[in-house]
Amino acid sequence: MKQAFRMVKSQDMEWLHGFVLEQDQMKLEFMFLQRRLLKLQKKWVEKIIIFEYIQMPINAMMPEVFSQEWQPYK
Repeated sequence: MKQAFRMVKSQDMEWLHGFVLEQDQMKLEFMFLQRRLLKLQKKWVEKIIIFEYIQMPINAMMPEVFSQEWQPYK
C-alpha cells in the first residue's frame, strides 16, 4: 500500500514539475514579449518626436502665401 502511494505521489510530482516548467516557460515568453513591445514603443516614440510639424497657412491656394516662410509648429 505504501509503495503504491509512493508511486502515485511520484507521478503527481512529475506532472506538477512539468506544469511548473510550462508555467515558467509561459512567463519567460510573456516577459520577452513585454521587453520587445517596450523596445518598439521607445523606437516609435523617438521617431515621432523627430518629426517637425509645419504650420500651413490657412489660405494655401493663394500664390502670395507661398512666398511667406513657413515656421515650424512648436
